[in-house]
Amino acid sequence: FVLIANWVAGIAALLAILMVMIGGIQYMTSAGNEKKMESAQKTIWWALIGLVVVLLSWSLLVELQTILGVREPVRPATDLPETDIKTVIRNAINWLAGIVSLVSVLVVAISGVIWLTAGGDEDRIKSSRRWLIGGLAGLAVAIGAWALVNVILSFFREGVEIYNI
Repeated sequence: FVLIANWVAGIAALLAILMVMIGGIQYMTSAGNEKKMESAQKTIWWALIGLVVVLLSWSLLVELQTILGVREPVRPATDLPETDIKTVIRNAINWLAGIVSLVSVLVVAISGVIWLTAGGDEDRIKSSRRWLIGGLAGLAVAIGAWALVNVILSFFREGVEIYNI
């Protein structure tokens, strides 16, 4: 049961972080469209709320196991990988954050080129500013998601021990 709970919590946390990144990409590509920006912000907020719920549920489960005395690591004889969920989450988030960061830098670079080649055209300058702000916001979301995961996993490393069963 503990193995299943750890993996479910890890996968749910990974999906929540993925949704934060998707919201960042939506925000980044909204190009100033108010509806798209609002939708992206809602996606990010609901994903963060989901992440908090998952982490609180998992910590409650760990505390209940400690109180009830049922927290004993058992290693079944299977061909399951030995990689713990923290490593899987960290690797996945690093990979996703790298992709979102790359896309954000490309959006910023393209908006800079559009701005430089605008030739005084106010509409193109306005559009490139929106793309620039969206690209920088996407980069901030990617770096924030990466930092959030690493901070949360550092708490688990120093405090509560996650058993690989």
